[in-house]
Amino acid sequence: MTDVPADRLILDAVELDDADFSGRDLKYAGVVNGSTLTRCDFSRSKFTSGSLGAGYETSTFVECVFDRCTMKDLSPGRATFVNCSFRDVKIRNFFCHTAQFVDCTFTGRIRKAIFSARPTATTRNLGRDRNEYRGNDFSGARLEDTSFRGGIDLDLQRLPEGSEYLIVRNAGDVLERAVEYVAAWSEEDLRQDALIKLGVLGSNVEGGQRDLFVNREFLGAAADRLTALLSAP
Repeated sequence: MTDVPADRLILDAVELDDADFSGRDLKYAGVVNGSTLTRCDFSRSKFTSGSLGAGYETSTFVECVFDRCTMKDLSPGRATFVNCSFRDVKIRNFFCHTAQFVDCTFTGRIRKAIFSARPTATTRNLGRDRNEYRGNDFSGARLEDTSFRGGIDLDLQRLPEGSEYLIVRNAGDVLERAVEYVAAWSEEDLRQDALIKLGVLGSNVEGGQRDLFVNREFLGAAADRLTALLSAP
């Protein structure tokens, strides 16, 4: 570990077991170049920028604890998280295009996040063409403006339930039928807005996602009508 100010954390190509980083107020955090962290404690820390998987080699977190953390504008980067705990967190702007999560638990609030099984086309030397997502428990989290993309199997995750969420099974066929119905709506503004929403969902299907997890809030003014269409067998 490099000698850096207290509000910065740089872990470059390290292997650490049982390290304590809890309660830190970090203006920048960088876990870099294939670092491996096992049972490390980041609980109650605040992250405001940086990456947990910077560099070209994948960094790995095993049984690490991020409970009660606040993460804003923190990139997961090229990181693999295995059996990690994210309980009672506040996460915002968390875009996981090259990260993997296996057997992790999330509670708290996650806002503006993307979890994707398909790595972005711009990545190099990742060593895989799929990101692994299985055994993760989101059931105790509040997911806002959060999507699962790129072919994540929703049946291999535990997702939150409630009236604010909707799972669209076999979404390609369902969306095709929904577009036909919505195109016949007489209210122009409502119709156009609904078609835009359906187009966004359709782009996720085109990106490889069979089943969709949807925040009903995303559906806008026509949420009730669209929910009925998207829930139809």
